[in-house]
Amino acid sequence: MGDLTIERDGNVIRVSGIIDEHSDFTGIFDGLDGKVIIDMDGIKRINSCGVREWVNMIKSCDLDIEYISCPTAVVEQFNMVPEFLGRNAVVKSFYARYYCEECDNEQNFLLEVEKHFPDPSDIEIPEFICDCGSPFEFDDDESEYFMFLE
Repeated sequence: MGDLTIERDGNVIRVSGIIDEHSDFTGIFDGLDGKVIIDMDGIKRINSCGVREWVNMIKSCDLDIEYISCPTAVVEQFNMVPEFLGRNAVVKSFYARYYCEECDNEQNFLLEVEKHFPDPSDIEIPEFICDCGSPFEFDDDESEYFMFLE
């Protein structure tokens, strides 16, 4: 059985665990109006059946959604399955994986769309320095990873 937790605090919904075929999103938006913030920071994994469940749930939503703290598993779905985002939704922040060749260090950095990508049509990947003093390199294909920003 799936391991998904959904917590609501006003118009903030925190989703954590694994989104799969056992995910139950019944009533997730009940009683909410206006803008809803979905905090995805705790998502560990999404399988293909979980994508189907999420898309079915998000299609039924007429609220304005802001996604925050989206891990790479969520970003990948935004890029591969356009319906995953939703029709009235924007991404405010997401994680990107960086790698340091000098010391073999891997790290995820939280990127804020308004701060790091003021012009989404002109993507400039933020630079970060590793604890060893060497520059981190973005650890994905930038032409594909940032597609959802367009």
